[in-house]
Amino acid sequence: MKMKWNIWDVLWFVIPVGIVCMANVLSQDLLCTEVDIKLRESEQNYFLKENQILEEIEGALAYTLKGGKLIHNDLNKIENVLKRNKFVRSAKVLSDHKGRILIDIVQECPIARIMNKDSSYYLTETGRVMPTSYNYTSRVMVVLGTKINDFLRQDSLANLEQKEAFVELVSYINNDEFLKAQIAVIEVLENNKIVLYPQVTHQKIEFGNCGNYVDKLERLKIFYKQILPRKGWTSYSKVNLEYKNQIICE
Repeated sequence: MKMKWNIWDVLWFVIPVGIVCMANVLSQDLLCTEVDIKLRESEQNYFLKENQILEEIEGALAYTLKGGKLIHNDLNKIENVLKRNKFVRSAKVLSDHKGRILIDIVQECPIARIMNKDSSYYLTETGRVMPTSYNYTSRVMVVLGTKINDFLRQDSLANLEQKEAFVELVSYINNDEFLKAQIAVIEVLENNKIVLYPQVTHQKIEFGNCGNYVDKLERLKIFYKQILPRKGWTSYSKVNLEYKNQIICE
C-alpha cells in the first residue's frame, strides 16, 4: 500500500527539523554573555561567595567562561568541579539561548562543629565532614573528643553505623527547640559513650551511646521541666540517662 503525502504533511515534518538544525548552527557561534551563579543559603549559612565560585571554576578549567564560545564550555566538567567543593551539597549547571551559563548551588548545612586539640571542622546534616571557612562561622553545637574523628573520617561498616546514629542524634536535638536551647556541647568519650553539657545549668549529663536516643532525650526533658523546678536548678551536678526508664540524679 502506497502512502500519499501532501504539502502539509511535508511541511509538518520539514519545519521542525529545520528549526532544530538552525538552532544547532546558531549555537555553534553563540558566546557566553553571562555567568549567573545562584547560591541557595541553607539555614542562612554563607560559606560561599559568587566570585570565589567563578574563580574556582575558571582555575580548574584554565580558561575564562564569559566571552568564550558557549559550545566550548563543558557543563559536566563545571558540575564536577563544584561537586568536589566541600561546601557544596549539590550543583546544577545549564546554558540558555541567551548565552548565559546558569549555575544553581545548594550549600551544605552544618549541624555541629567538631573541636579538639588537633582539628576543627563541621559535621553536616548529610553526614559529611566540612572544613571551617574564612567567610562565615556557623553557630552550631560543639562536639569535643578525639574519638569522634575515628568514626567520622573512616569508612568501615562499624564507623558508618556510628556516624549515622550520631548524625541522627545531633539532628534530633537541633530540630527540637527546647533541647537545642538547653544543650551546648557534646563530648564523645574513648568508649564511644556520650556526655552532654547544658547551656546554662552545670550538670554533667551521662547519655551512654546513641541507642534509644529519643527516649533518653524525652527523659532529659522531664529532668529539666519537672525535677529541676521542684528541687532547684543547682541541686544536682550529674544526671545519668543511660539506663532504660531511669533518671539518676546526683
